[in-house]
Amino acid sequence: MKIQIDALRCPTSGQPLTLTTWSEATTSMGFEPVPLRTNGTNKAMTIGATETVLVREDQTVAYPVVDGVPVLLAPEALGAPALAGYFDLDQSAFQEAYLEMDFYNEVGTRQAAEITSSEAWQALDDLVRLTDGNPETMLSPPVAWLDAIYDSASQADAYAALMPIRERTFAQIGGKGIHAIKFLLAGATQAWLITPMLGEAQCAFALAAEFGVQDRLQCVVAVGEQLPVRDKFFDGIYVGGSVHHMDTELAMPEAKRVLSSGGVFSAVEPFRAPLYGIGTRVMGKRETEVHCIPLDEARIGPFLEAFDDAQVVHHGALTRYPLLALSKLGVRLPFRAVWRINSADDTFSDRVSSLRGAGSSICLVGRT
Repeated sequence: MKIQIDALRCPTSGQPLTLTTWSEATTSMGFEPVPLRTNGTNKAMTIGATETVLVREDQTVAYPVVDGVPVLLAPEALGAPALAGYFDLDQSAFQEAYLEMDFYNEVGTRQAAEITSSEAWQALDDLVRLTDGNPETMLSPPVAWLDAIYDSASQADAYAALMPIRERTFAQIGGKGIHAIKFLLAGATQAWLITPMLGEAQCAFALAAEFGVQDRLQCVVAVGEQLPVRDKFFDGIYVGGSVHHMDTELAMPEAKRVLSSGGVFSAVEPFRAPLYGIGTRVMGKRETEVHCIPLDEARIGPFLEAFDDAQVVHHGALTRYPLLALSKLGVRLPFRAVWRINSADDTFSDRVSSLRGAGSSICLVGRT
């Protein structure tokens, strides 16, 4: 899909960007841009010069474009050689993304090359099949739309909050684009994937091509703490398991900034419930290859401050950790069984004071 330049902004200054060739950029900028970060120790980056670049309005900074994907990460900026130097990748906006970049880029690139054997492709293929090739109504039936099996109750809440889908513009922040493609299948005018992982963007494009929606998908490499998009652009934002990888003090105001009036932010996240410490000691962490710290009340605070109309809904107070333990032991229950167990858990927890608030799966919904 053609890059939608008018919606993009420099992640650090907010200035508009112009897509141009490398040779044209060197002429207009008056110098040959170089990577401004000299400590390029992460093998997945630094990208450096590309055939086309996005030049900032003030003609001092440019950003790479790789295979049609804008890389709008501040550590990947290009500029005058005299400005090159050390970039502190331990800043909260970038630390976790760069720590995990090699892992997620490798997984995404591999799955893009073998897309029809990926779990993401299978989930979308099941969606099309279970909706008889006409997936226009989200959550009907739930088994077709919900892919986060152990967080399905939270995911159902998050999807429901974003409706209606048709003829609106959505963003998925983090991941391989499966939710963005679901929105397109449900009739969204356009959907974006914003992720710090280039491999995930490549996987999303491969998925979109398989399901015939590539002409309505935009992919941008960026962090949630610095969304490179103009104000009030999206009608809805969905985040599936990525908020807990962000600095919420930076990311939540950014999410609100890019939402239109009446827009909705929704997220499905793990929460540090009372059973978390016991569960991880006994069974280990669910995500063993990457950094993962579930949200707690303090990290949810910036979300509640950013959105005047904000809700935090807990699920799975009694059964989520046992179900995850069973899955680690190789016992994977079918969706319908987990769905019924979740419903029974929530019904019982609603009757016991404070128990519902101990659920380790949460849905965040914020409205502008």
